[in-house]
Amino acid sequence: MLYVLRTYSIYYRVSQEFTLKLVLLIIELDKIASLAYPFVLRTKGYANDLKNHFLTSIRVESAD
Repeated sequence: MLYVLRTYSIYYRVSQEFTLKLVLLIIELDKIASLAYPFVLRTKGYANDLKNHFLTSIRVESAD
């Protein structure tokens, strides 16, 4: 099954596998940010900003 990822006004046709990998990447960024928090506040801020950017700007829609 194909999905459409929409970031702002740009559309990408991607597979379900790619969408799953993207979500897993966002989860990993969150884990890294949590682990880095006591040591590197900048890393946490960057990872959270990146995660929030993905979560707020990407919409997954079925391409069917």
